[in-house]
Amino acid sequence: MLYTYLLAYTNGQKENDWYMAAFTSIESIAKDLKIGKGRIKRLADVLVAVGLLKTAYNYYGRKKNKLYYPQYYSTLTPDEMRANLRELYK
Repeated sequence: MLYTYLLAYTNGQKENDWYMAAFTSIESIAKDLKIGKGRIKRLADVLVAVGLLKTAYNYYGRKKNKLYYPQYYSTLTPDEMRANLRELYK
């Protein structure tokens, strides 16, 4: 559910500095998906572990924005995914 939400909010404007990034706030994600804010980090961590999401921070003045870059496919092997998930759930 988080993955498809981020895909829907991905910026497709090439002339924008945040091209291919979703930069909606945690508050908006939680409200729209009707899940707790703490759950979003856990779901994002799983997507990162299986190679379907990359994240970065953008600093604009004193404000820090988290950017989500949904990947359309994972370049990780199944063994790499399993190892990442094992590490995540330690």
